[in-house]
Amino acid sequence: MLKAFALPKENYRPIFDWMRLFSCIGIIGLHVTGDRNDPLGLHFEAFFRLWLPMFFLLSGVLILTSEKEEPIGRFYLKRVEKVVIPFFIYGAYYTCWINQGHAILELPTKESFLNAISLIPLSWQQTFTGIQYFHLWFMYEIIGLYLIMPFLKKGLQAMNEKMLKIMCLLILILMACTDYLPLVGLSFTVDNYFAYWILYLIVGYALMQEFSKRNYVWIAFFGFFVYIQALRLKLLHFDVAEKIGNYYDLSPHMILQVAGLFALFMLLEKVLTRWKALNIIVHFLAKYTLGIYLIHGYIISWWGVHYGTSNGTVYGTLHSVFFVFLLSLAFALVFDTLITFNAQRGFRAFVNAVSRRKKIAEQ
Repeated sequence: MLKAFALPKENYRPIFDWMRLFSCIGIIGLHVTGDRNDPLGLHFEAFFRLWLPMFFLLSGVLILTSEKEEPIGRFYLKRVEKVVIPFFIYGAYYTCWINQGHAILELPTKESFLNAISLIPLSWQQTFTGIQYFHLWFMYEIIGLYLIMPFLKKGLQAMNEKMLKIMCLLILILMACTDYLPLVGLSFTVDNYFAYWILYLIVGYALMQEFSKRNYVWIAFFGFFVYIQALRLKLLHFDVAEKIGNYYDLSPHMILQVAGLFALFMLLEKVLTRWKALNIIVHFLAKYTLGIYLIHGYIISWWGVHYGTSNGTVYGTLHSVFFVFLLSLAFALVFDTLITFNAQRGFRAFVNAVSRRKKIAEQ
C-alpha cells in the first residue's frame, strides 16, 4: 500500500503530475458547464477550454523530449499497457453495463451479469468501430498520435533551433489563414496538415527547448494577454467570434494561450513542488487521471450535473466540478485498483515472459 504513494526515483519532475491533475479537473469543468452564452459561462468556458489541449501538449513534452531510446515495438507495447488496455476495459463497462440501461451503483443480478459477459466481444468491436460515450473521442485521437510519435520524435530531434522556430511559425500562420481570413470574406484553400491535435505535440516539444526556457516569462505574459483579448472578443463581439471555426482547441490564439499556461507552470515549478508530501498526493492522484477521465462523462450524466443545477453561479459551478471529480476519483480508485491495474500487470508479465523466452531461444 505504501508503495502506491512512493515517488518515482529517476528523471521525475512533479510539475508534470500537477499539470496532468489540473488538466483532468479542467476537462471535467468544461463538461459540467457545457456551452453557455452568458457572461459568467463564457468566463468559465474560456478557462476550462485550456486544459484539453494541455493533455495533448503534455504528451509531446514527456515523450518527444525524452532522451531514452527504445525500439518502436517496445514503445507501442508500453502504450498498449498504459492506454489501450484501460480504454478496452472502460469501453466494455460502457457497452456491457452503462449502455444497457444500468446505473453505476446498481447491483447486478445473475441475468444482468451473464448478459454483460456475453456482450464483451461486442464491446471490443465497438471500441474499434464507434464511440461508446461522448467524451471517449479523445482516446481515438491520442492512440492515433501515439502511432506516429516515434517517427515524429526522430524528425523533431533532427531539426536545429532555426528550423524548429520556422516550423512553429508556419503552424501559426497556416492556422491563422484558415481561421481568420473568412472573417474578411476570403477563403484559404491550401491544405493545412498541421490543423489538428498533432500541432500540440510539436509545440510541446518546442516549449522544452532552451530558446523557449529562456523566454518562459514572455511566453506566459503573451499567452495571458491573448487569453484576455480572446475572452473580450467573446464577451463584446460574440457574433464575430462565432464566425471563427476553431475558436477553441485548434485556433492560433488557443495555441498561444496553452503555451503561455504551460510556461506559467514551469515558472512556478519550484513553488508548487517544494513540499514533498504534497507532491506524493498529487502523484498518487495523477495515476488515476485516465480512469477519472474515462468515467467522468457518465458521472456527469448519472448525477444530472450541468450548469443549470447550480443556477450558473461561481460557487455552484465549482461545487459541481469538485464533486464530479471526487465521484469519478472514487470510482477510478476501486475500478482501476481491482481491474485495470491488474490487467496491466498481467499484460506486462506476459510481455516480459515472451521477451525472456525469445532471449533464451536466441542464445
